[in-house]
Amino acid sequence: MSIIRAVDVSSFSGLPKPADLDQLHDLDVRLAIVQAHGGLPGGKTGPNPLYNDQLAIFHGAGLDVATYHWPPAAATWVTAHPWSIFTALDVEAVATTPQDAVLGPLARGEKLLAYTGRGSWAGYAYGLALWDASYWEDLGLDNWPTDLFYHFIAYGPWGFRVGWQFKGTTRLAGGLGVDLSIFSEHYVNLLKG
Repeated sequence: MSIIRAVDVSSFSGLPKPADLDQLHDLDVRLAIVQAHGGLPGGKTGPNPLYNDQLAIFHGAGLDVATYHWPPAAATWVTAHPWSIFTALDVEAVATTPQDAVLGPLARGEKLLAYTGRGSWAGYAYGLALWDASYWEDLGLDNWPTDLFYHFIAYGPWGFRVGWQFKGTTRLAGGLGVDLSIFSEHYVNLLKG
């Protein structure tokens, strides 16, 4: 199975600098996932004030872009940007995912994934594909996994994952903090249409 490399960023990450974008290019990262709504500095929750700028910078650098959303409640929903190839709903234990938070965006034609981890899954899936959070110390910028099945143990309704966030906050050359993931290239291409 072919995979693509991805990073995700939040309001805490800041804006990518040229050195960050050069490093992502050198690492063959092809997808950037940007927080649309979630945790903010100061312990607050709300729309990411850097969302549009982060999307524009990554898109302008030639990366595909997607978004993620926490909590995935309909009242806080940020409609996906036209450049976004999917929206991941963070359905970890601290989040609640009412049915309308999934059915409303699906009815609008948005392409959704569930982002969660084996130890934090709250029981909400609604038939969404899995972007799994499972960290391994032996993996990182110098050692990307090449297989989505590596270390995967089925849980909840998922017998496989289409994405794997394998490393938390990692600093790039320009200081940008990113999480590292891989995705099924076939699945991403299906979402791109």
